[in-house]
Amino acid sequence: MVKGAGGAFVNMNDLGRAIELAATRQEAAGNIYNIASLFLSWEEIGQTIIKLANSTSSLQLLDTKDWNGPAFLNEIWDLSCDKAAKDLGYNSLLGAADNRVAFSNALANCITTVIKEK
Repeated sequence: MVKGAGGAFVNMNDLGRAIELAATRQEAAGNIYNIASLFLSWEEIGQTIIKLANSTSSLQLLDTKDWNGPAFLNEIWDLSCDKAAKDLGYNSLLGAADNRVAFSNALANCITTVIKEK
């Protein structure tokens, strides 16, 4: 994984709320908004998967110049929701810590499903 790279993620409750806010405001018509609940680095996601899967794996962190994988995994996708906040009154329904717990719980459910399917 690339050191420092990561992305903005949105949970379904926040996405639904943002759609509702945009759909009920005439001034939102024709505008484009970034919506996010939290930013996670790929390293954080990898470490969370390792922990939840009780794995002994380790992550190999690479510098940007050494990455040969997909370009989006070599970038920082930290989207600004300022326009959505200003125009729509959007903000995440959960704080950063609670969003991280929700993300971890979602990953745990995925891991459980994969294990059951083996």
